[in-house]
Amino acid sequence: MGIFDFFKKNKEEEIPLRIAKDFHFHSVVGKNGDGIARKIVEYFGDKVEEAVDTHKNFVDEDVLSYFEGEDSEKEFPIQEWTRIFRIKLKDGTEINGEIDDSEMAAKYGAGLAEHFSDVNIKDENLKQMLLTQIAFFNCRTKLTATFDFYKSGKKKNEKIKLLDFILGAGKSFDGYSLFSAETLYSPDKKVFVSKKIGTEFKEFTPFIPKELIDNFEMTDEDNARMARSIEKIKADELPYLENMHTSISEARAVIPDKELIIKRAAAIQMTGIASELYNEMQENAKEKIKEFLEIFEKQYGIKEVLTNEEKNYLEKYTDDVRINSEYNWRYECPPVLLWALSLQELTDLSTICNVKGTIEYFMENDLETLMNKAELRSKDEIMDMLDYLYRLNWSAVELRIRPENHNNKKFPYDESIIHFRRLALEWLVQPEKSIEDVEAEMHT
Repeated sequence: MGIFDFFKKNKEEEIPLRIAKDFHFHSVVGKNGDGIARKIVEYFGDKVEEAVDTHKNFVDEDVLSYFEGEDSEKEFPIQEWTRIFRIKLKDGTEINGEIDDSEMAAKYGAGLAEHFSDVNIKDENLKQMLLTQIAFFNCRTKLTATFDFYKSGKKKNEKIKLLDFILGAGKSFDGYSLFSAETLYSPDKKVFVSKKIGTEFKEFTPFIPKELIDNFEMTDEDNARMARSIEKIKADELPYLENMHTSISEARAVIPDKELIIKRAAAIQMTGIASELYNEMQENAKEKIKEFLEIFEKQYGIKEVLTNEEKNYLEKYTDDVRINSEYNWRYECPPVLLWALSLQELTDLSTICNVKGTIEYFMENDLETLMNKAELRSKDEIMDMLDYLYRLNWSAVELRIRPENHNNKKFPYDESIIHFRRLALEWLVQPEKSIEDVEAEMHT
C-alpha cells in the first residue's frame, strides 16, 4: 500500500466522538408505574444486547436476596417495578433510564400545564383538553443515550436514525417528549403544544386512568380550600401552583374513629422511641425497646395496628442512618393526630414538637382515658390543614431546587416538620393505607 493510499484510508476511517444525549418523556401512569422499563426494552427488541435493573436501594430484602448472588454488583433483570436501568444495544449504544413516578413528578406535570397555559390555540376547548392531559402527567422518564457520533457519511446517518428511533420509544408507554421549554411532542411525534405554533392537533381526548379521576375529582369545597391555602401562601410571598389539584379530594377522604387514631398515634410514638434507643444503645437497645413496647401494648393495644415495617423495625436493630432518621422524624406525627383529636395544640412550623412532653403524655394516659378526653375536629378543619401543608411542601421543594427562579428566597419554615406533619394528615384521611404506602406516594 502506497503512502497516498495510507492517508486516504485514515481519512475515510473517521474517529467518532463519544457523546451523550438526554430524552425526557412525561406520561400518565397507574399506581404501579405501568412497567415502563419493560415496555422500553420490548420496544428496542432484537437491538438489545443487555438490559438490567441498576437500582441500588431495594427496600424489600427478600427481593434483593433472591436476585443477588455472591459476586453481584446489585444489577438484576428488569422487573415490573424497575425505576433505574441500563440497556446496552448491539451497536455499542448505552441507554441509562430513570423513571420518576413520585409525587414530585405529578407536581411537575401541574407546573408544565401552567407553563403552556399561554400557548396560542384558537379553539379554547381543544386547548383545555391538551392542558388537562398535561396537568395529569404523573411520571417522568429520562433516557440518556451514550453513543459514537460521526460527523459525516453513512455512519452519521445511521446515528441520526437511531436517535429518532430512541425518541420513538415514548410511543411504547404513551410518553410525551419535551424537546425544549418551547415544544412538547405527542407519543407519535406530532407537536402536542408549542409556544411557537400552538398545536398540530385538531381534536383531542385526554387519557386519564380511572383511579386518578377518582382521586382528583375536585369538589366545590376542594376548590374553595385550594383558594384559601393559596392566599395564605401568597401572604408569605412564597411560590405556588395555581392549577395544582388537592392531594386527595374531600369526596374520597375518610377519617377513622377516635380509637384507631389514638392507637396509631401511640404506635408511631413507639417507633420514635425505638429510633432514639437505637441511636443511643445500638444493638443493646433490644431489652429497653421491649420494656417500652410492653407498656404501650398494655395501655393502648398498639400491636394490632403496627405495620409490618414497624414490627420489623422494633424487633431487629438496624444501623441504617436513613431508616433511623425516618422513624425519628416521625415523632412529628403523633402530635398532629393528637391535635386532630383536640388533645394538644401544635407548635409553629419552624419548631419541632416537644418529644419528651409527648412521650410523657402517652405514658401518663391510656386508651380509655384519651377516648373520653378526645373530641375529633371537623373534616373541614383537618382537610384545610392538610391542603395548606401540601402546598407549603411544594413551595419548600421549589425554593430548594430552583432558587434562581425566586431571587434565592429562603423558605421561612422547616421543610421536614411540614413533610412529617403532612404525612400524619395524609394517613388520617386515607387510613386504609399503611403509613409507608402513604409516604411512598408523597416522596420528592
